[in-house]
Amino acid sequence: MLGLEAIDTLKIGAVFNVAFLSLGAFLFFRLYFRHSLAPLVGLVVLLTGWGMAWTWSNVYQLRGLLYVAPYPSTFSFAATLVCLWLQTSLLRTDAPSIGKFIGLAVLIALAFASHPLTGALAVGAAGLLALTHPNVLPRTRITAIAALGAGLLLVELWPYYSILQVTLGVSGGEAKSWVNGGNFAWDARPRELLSHPFYAPTTVLAALGPALAGFLCLIFLCRQREYRFILFGALSMLLPYFINLIYPIPLGHRFLLFAIFFLHLAMIWAALDLIQRLAQTGAASLAVKLAAGFMGTVLAGGLAFNVAFAQFDYRRHVANWQPVPATIGKVVQSVPANGVVMAQPMLAWPIPTFGGKVISLFHPNPMVPDQADRKRDVARFFDAETPVAQRRHILNQYRATHVLIDTTDTADSVLTYLYLNGTITETMDTLQLIALSSPSS
Repeated sequence: MLGLEAIDTLKIGAVFNVAFLSLGAFLFFRLYFRHSLAPLVGLVVLLTGWGMAWTWSNVYQLRGLLYVAPYPSTFSFAATLVCLWLQTSLLRTDAPSIGKFIGLAVLIALAFASHPLTGALAVGAAGLLALTHPNVLPRTRITAIAALGAGLLLVELWPYYSILQVTLGVSGGEAKSWVNGGNFAWDARPRELLSHPFYAPTTVLAALGPALAGFLCLIFLCRQREYRFILFGALSMLLPYFINLIYPIPLGHRFLLFAIFFLHLAMIWAALDLIQRLAQTGAASLAVKLAAGFMGTVLAGGLAFNVAFAQFDYRRHVANWQPVPATIGKVVQSVPANGVVMAQPMLAWPIPTFGGKVISLFHPNPMVPDQADRKRDVARFFDAETPVAQRRHILNQYRATHVLIDTTDTADSVLTYLYLNGTITETMDTLQLIALSSPSS
């Protein structure tokens, strides 16, 4: 509609998401913790309360944000923070506000529609806040919970498919294959699952880094009735994470990232509580001074490490720059919008960004019912032992018009077939785009 290229849209989205995330953190932290320094302390903890973390959706480490800023999950997480701000504001008023009710419902729907997994955090966290926040009138609590239900109903107005059915894996056919497996072997025994990057003890401990202090903060939160939302939130997110070790839960490993969010909230509370105690008139106790020194060391160490880590990773990224947009965009520029490209999944991954369609996606997609068949057919096409007739049948089946190959990773028999049945239209480095001589009809 605006005539923007996909990459330019991502750049704009990254800036917007970071601004939205900052706004959400400012609003929620300041209101919930009732402290003027809460937004500053909150952003420091949120961005630098990590160790050697993963580069993944819902990982908002300073270094990781350089990668995930344009992701829908980042928008959804920012919307989650604003939802929590609205929910807190709603719960602390005697008379429920229709404006806050509508705003909360709309934001829940947006968070869920943008990234259902993060939307689950939005619904779960806002629901838990409504249930555990102290000194709330019954009708206000009911209104706050009803707003979440309204948001889930609102998300079903999405005209193209049922977001809730896809999320729950009940949309039929192989569309729910992400529930049954995805990229990970969820039927693995606990001992085997411990090699998974989200369960390997050394990897998890290294990723948590300063966030480990959050567990200690949770102990002290046990006596804080006003902030039991943080304690129950951490426990509720860790529960599916650990259950997934013995009973498969779809994307159960990712709940660790949501638990880390609550560990960060616990650290923010502890830091602000210690600041307030130190600022009180009279000499602070030795215990308070020791606790403040410990927390200050954790926060300062996390800040210094993460700034250095982000700088190092950025320089490494620049030194090993791979201009995927420039390369793939140039190679596939001649593919029409309705063209179909046969390519290995990893090579095919960025193609739809610049034009044309692909036969198989790199990541599972619940909107592609026959994705398992497509993945097998692509692998069969590039198999050196596949007969010529079968290779031709696969191309015809998917109405392929082009084939994109990396000549260093393509069998000689496949190259021979393609050179006999197509024309090289674009070449860059080891990549070749071949237009098939007889497109399927």
